[in-house]
Amino acid sequence: MLASMKQMSFHASLRPAGLMAVLLMLAAPLQAQNVPAPPSPAQQTVQIYGTNNPDCVEWTDACAVCKRGDDGAAACSTPGIACTPQPVMCKTQKPAPKQP
Repeated sequence: MLASMKQMSFHASLRPAGLMAVLLMLAAPLQAQNVPAPPSPAQQTVQIYGTNNPDCVEWTDACAVCKRGDDGAAACSTPGIACTPQPVMCKTQKPAPKQP
């Protein structure tokens, strides 16, 4: 009987420590949540390049490619995860209007 009492008191002393371990394991993923980072200056540049260059129909930073549709609205691709943006350059200019 003495052995079983010692065993019970040993298990009872583990309860607070075990509870604390479980709480820490549950809290760890909450601290490690991925918070989206603000866009880098390079990403902002490729996204607003079309606004600043209305005669450019297609532009890229070597990661994302943006094209202007017939309605004038720009649409950009999603860059790859391991891509390193380069300076934005215009790939295709709007054709010059024909002279009468």
